[in-house]
Amino acid sequence: MKVLNRITAEPITELSADEIFVYGSNLAGRNGAGAALIAQQMFGARYGVGFGPTGQCYAIPTKDESLKVISLEQIRPYVTVFIEYAKQNPTQIFLSLIHI
Repeated sequence: MKVLNRITAEPITELSADEIFVYGSNLAGRNGAGAALIAQQMFGARYGVGFGPTGQCYAIPTKDESLKVISLEQIRPYVTVFIEYAKQNPTQIFLSLIHI
């Protein structure tokens, strides 16, 4: 099964119906800055949702409830669940913004 995705350094300003914005979140779901704020303001991510599908987005925690960065080992299970979600939704295209 092929999972389509696009990673870009260009601003993502709109999504088609089959596109999902994937962003780094915190477990408290406080979308206060960066891609999380974009997800909330532009693509319907709900404040308070720190993991999983929300709006036209998918949140992957990279920080804990106190907004402290978590380790790669702590992030890994969330990524594993996301990969399974992507496999179960093969018609969706997952986009992520990188900062360079």
